[in-house]
Amino acid sequence: MKVKFFNDTGRDVSIYPATFTYGCKVNKDIIRPFEVCIFELPEGTTLSEIKMWNYGDEGLSVLVTPADNDLA
Repeated sequence: MKVKFFNDTGRDVSIYPATFTYGCKVNKDIIRPFEVCIFELPEGTTLSEIKMWNYGDEGLSVLVTPADNDLA
């Protein structure tokens, strides 16, 4: 499953490291303002949630977590 994320924040958004721990693949390192980022979830999963944190001067970070299809 692929999920599109559109950065409409006007700021750079980094990918939170746990996104990769969950097995997601991403087509960018940093999501620039007004860019679309494609998150490819592991096979057999669906999207659980997308969460974003604001670290002030350090910037924004987004976490994408998959869920097993059995649990969705």
